[in-house]
Amino acid sequence: MILQKIFKNFFKNIKLHFMDKMQSTKSPTTLISNEWKKVEIPLFNSVVDFYRGDYDDFIKIAKDNNFNIDFENTSSSADGLSFNFDGEQLIWVHTNAPSSVKIHELLHAVLNICDSRGIDRKDDEVLCYMLEYLVKSL
Repeated sequence: MILQKIFKNFFKNIKLHFMDKMQSTKSPTTLISNEWKKVEIPLFNSVVDFYRGDYDDFIKIAKDNNFNIDFENTSSSADGLSFNFDGEQLIWVHTNAPSSVKIHELLHAVLNICDSRGIDRKDDEVLCYMLEYLVKSL
């Protein structure tokens, strides 16, 4: 219960406290309509890189940013993908995908962060607050 209150207060206040640390940038190799955002989660020493755009542009951006992804074995027919790099999460969502796909992929990132940081998935409040924070940040 105490841990839940700590996380609840943290995620309630973190957006204001770390607003200056959150970056919203456009990569020089993307089209204007594409979106690249980075959200830091300092409490868990984690970063979520979020890219909304065309799949082929995503491949180029991921390679330009040195993400080691085997694109031969990923599905270009998907509306979204999530990749785990131990503390850094990379998410791609197609430009025309509904917001439900964004939330789906963000949940993968939350679960990966919890697993890599030893956070028990049964403490669903932590997961829910982290997901809420990411959805609001992106």
